[in-house]
Amino acid sequence: MPELGEIRRPCDLNLVGEQKRMWCACKTCGRERWVALIAGKPVYQHCLRCARPRGDKNTNWKGGRHIELGYVFVRIQPDNPYYCMANDGELQEHRYVMAQHLGRPLQRWELVDHRNGIRDDNRIENLDLVTHHENLQLQKMREELKCLEYENKNLSLRVTQLEAEVELLGVQITSNSRS
Repeated sequence: MPELGEIRRPCDLNLVGEQKRMWCACKTCGRERWVALIAGKPVYQHCLRCARPRGDKNTNWKGGRHIELGYVFVRIQPDNPYYCMANDGELQEHRYVMAQHLGRPLQRWELVDHRNGIRDDNRIENLDLVTHHENLQLQKMREELKCLEYENKNLSLRVTQLEAEVELLGVQITSNSRS
């Protein structure tokens, strides 16, 4: 491992460019890394993690919420009691809402189901806590319901067509009996 203040050429470090590099420590966290030199001084005093403000201090902050595949994700801080459920500080909002409602973190095997199937509708009255088996049954029932609704729609159209044909036949019979 290099010593602090050590200077090397980029080709010695398998890097491209002509600026020499110095082994420096970040002024905030102390993390050591190679930094480009300009006029014999390091270009950066801080590592990338410390140089970019996080959370609401960042100019791109959008409230800590974003949507992926229809699900809403929220960012929570390490001091939050539900942080143990998060992955890199992010958590699916529907799991967070259910955990707050229950007053405890959810286990990994506990699933939260959206009753109406809309993934970003995270009102507590739209959420159910289910097991994996129950979730599979609910999905199967929803698929069957969609098929039945589709069949019902087709049958309704067919009934409408048949009613129109009956009416037409009635008109034809009436006109034939007059002649």
